[in-house]
Amino acid sequence: MNYVMNNVKKWVECEQDRQLIIEKLKIFDESNDKNELQKISKELFVYEKKYMRPYKDECDVLICTVGMREEPIILSVLAVKPRRKCILLHTKGSLKTAELIENDTDIKKLGVIFERVEIDEVDAAENYRIMKEKVLERLRDKSKVRVDPTGGRKIMGTAVGAVAFYFRIPMVYLHAEEKGGISVPFTGSMQDIKNPYEYYGDIDMQFLKYNFDHGYFNSVLEIYNQLKDTVHDAALVTKLDVISELSKIYRDWNGFVHSRYYQNPKEREKFTFLAERLEDIKNKCDRLGFELIRKDDMDKNIAFLKSLEDGWQNRSNIVDVPRLVDIYMNAKRRAEQELYDDATARLYRCIEMCASLLLEKEGIKDVSKITKDDYIKFAQKHGMDCETLMSKFRQLSGFERPEEKPGLNDQMVLLQIVDNPASRIYAEMNNPELKGKGESARDKRNRSILAHGTNPITKEDYQSIEKYVQQIISFTIGASEFKKNVEKATFPKLMI
Repeated sequence: MNYVMNNVKKWVECEQDRQLIIEKLKIFDESNDKNELQKISKELFVYEKKYMRPYKDECDVLICTVGMREEPIILSVLAVKPRRKCILLHTKGSLKTAELIENDTDIKKLGVIFERVEIDEVDAAENYRIMKEKVLERLRDKSKVRVDPTGGRKIMGTAVGAVAFYFRIPMVYLHAEEKGGISVPFTGSMQDIKNPYEYYGDIDMQFLKYNFDHGYFNSVLEIYNQLKDTVHDAALVTKLDVISELSKIYRDWNGFVHSRYYQNPKEREKFTFLAERLEDIKNKCDRLGFELIRKDDMDKNIAFLKSLEDGWQNRSNIVDVPRLVDIYMNAKRRAEQELYDDATARLYRCIEMCASLLLEKEGIKDVSKITKDDYIKFAQKHGMDCETLMSKFRQLSGFERPEEKPGLNDQMVLLQIVDNPASRIYAEMNNPELKGKGESARDKRNRSILAHGTNPITKEDYQSIEKYVQQIISFTIGASEFKKNVEKATFPKLMI
């Protein structure tokens, strides 16, 4: 009680008031008579109101649960001094208490506008609905709102507090000491209540994990930016920073940053070296003693990224096995996000790369720069001259000769001439009659918004096309090599 009296000496400027309060507090301290304690508490309440310490932050709207005692709510309103209004959450039984609060002489001097909202004493679900539909819709800037669950039954405060925590509305509480169930005068003070959802970020962390696991890395970074200013758990803050870096790496990987072309190769930027960045994160996790991604998954990803970096050339079109698999996996991720047009466009890029890789095996090193000598060597390798090769090309394609930079169909015709199995798969894929359907996989692709039409690709369309692409890739690089690279290029799940 000594500290209470010391506080009174600091806060109460009027000597007459100060002496009276201290005398009453001494009697309160020495008494064990509940009736006497209650009497003194009521006598000093007038002075508590007069000298109530102000709440430290600005508040536009104060939301209070109302029980059968008006005193704590009156002190809350006097301390917080809401600039716009005060919403009283009362039950049928505490309506009279709400009226006493509104009609208190000291409260009236503040000029606060009061609004009443009736809630239930015990039905938490109903109170949640009422808060959403009748209270939250009236709020603007929630940072200038305070919820005070001091009054009323515990279940009322629990329900209202849960809503405040979930919707990130700051909470306060009038904390006061008690003696024999009676509040000790001049011990009441408004205190902020830390929101556990913000402190530990549990709800947001679930959304963050979902977005990371499903490849929405920009969304992960948005959630991170919201969390970093509210989370106060030191261990989680450290993990969040690492997750942010991981998300940037996988975002950049998802965006093919590893294959970026530069006018001047010497200007190649450090952020394109994804394997090095991921290895740094792996080492950091080891030092900090936590695991956000399975080490085996991270090692596989690092190995795959190194193969992408080792094969980098300063070209706008790099064709190699790692990039082929990378585009295929990128297509699968788009399909998982139900972006089937986008996914299908990537699958067709895979077929193009397969055709180029197969022609490389035939000695044509760069399809984009193919020469007459390349055709001559290609023809000779398969026991024919260039004229015979072009004659067969005309017969199969209907065109005089391949384009200067042969596209996918031209490349597949060349492979068909030498009876390459990939060309047979491609032909089956583009022949609707082989499957008894009126539309081939090429037709489906061509009507896509990302090809030549405006008709969206469906999930079934995508799956039918992917089946053929898998076969073509497996033939091009070998089923075992394909499977091994897919394992290395699979994006991991976040372990939180």
